Order: sequence, then C-alpha cells, then structure tokens
Amino acid sequence: MKKNKKSAQTQYVRTAKPRRMAIFVAILTIVLIALAWFVFVREDGTTLTDSEPAKTSGKADAPEVNSTKEANVASGNITTESVPKSKSFKVSNPEVDQSGGYVAASAEIQGIDKVNSQDKCVFLFETDGAKPVVRESRLSNKDTCLVGKIPEVEFAIIGEWNLKVTLFANDQRSEVVTKVDIK
Repeated sequence: MKKNKKSAQTQYVRTAKPRRMAIFVAILTIVLIALAWFVFVREDGTTLTDSEPAKTSGKADAPEVNSTKEANVASGNITTESVPKSKSFKVSNPEVDQSGGYVAASAEIQGIDKVNSQDKCVFLFETDGAKPVVRESRLSNKDTCLVGKIPEVEFAIIGEWNLKVTLFANDQRSEVVTKVDIK
C-alpha cells in the first residue's frame, strides 16, 4: 500500500494553522494589555480614574478659583508653605521632657484670643539617618501647644534632633525650630 503524500501534508497544515492562530491571538492579547497599561496607568501607580476626571472645555463643570489657597484646597495639594505666615500670633519656646519611656513636648503660644476646633499644633522631630517622628494635637488652651506620650522607641537614634513646632490657627501658621536631645 502506498502512502498518500498529499494527505500527510494536509494533516500537517490542518494542525499547524490552529497553533499559529493561538500564538498570534496570545501575542496580540499581551500587546493590547501592555498598551492599555501604558495609556491608563500613570508613573505614580494611580490610574486615570483614581484622580480627577479628564478636563473638558465646558466652563460649567469646574468652579472658578480666585485664590492660591482655594486652588490648593480644590486640587487637594495643601502644604505648610501654602498656608500664610501669621503676623498676629506666634509659637515659641519649645521644650521636651523625657520620663517613663515617653517623650512629651510643648511650646508657648502668644496672640491667640480664642481657640477654634480646627486650630492645631504639629510637632516634627528630625535627624539625619532616622525616620522623622510627627505628632499633631488640637489646641486645648490659647497659651500652650502640648503633645505627650510619644514612645521613646520611635526615636531610632539617641542624640540631637531638630524639633519644628508649627501652629495652625485662623487659616495662618507660625513655626519655631530648635535642637533637642533625646536620651
């Protein structure tokens, strides 16, 4: 019996085409996923849908922003530097007390007549080679900023630290920086 060469070639062609098609579809799928990732995901890991929607030319969509502060609030970019420095009040004389395995800090306030619920103090401890320690506290009186019970273990390095106390009140800020020893 003679083998039919034509049927063997036909059989090869029939099985090769589906494999080639599957490989082509797989490669095309990978390319489309990569393209979608490139288009929709930003460098910082957020997607276009995570942030504000795409800007349109319609003026009715976005309220008009008149000041830098309103622009920062609208965009969510409120930084210490965007809050104006106060001429009516100030924070001074920061002190640190260590006892019982905890660090407490305080600073004096001058020029605040009335304490609002939004008024706060931020205590920032920084030194080279260590993670900063930050605490925020609401003002309980008009004369003193206080923060207490920061565990000493949060201060990775024993020694000199920079302490920056920033008071936020009446949409203004005042700050003082000093060096303190953490033992």
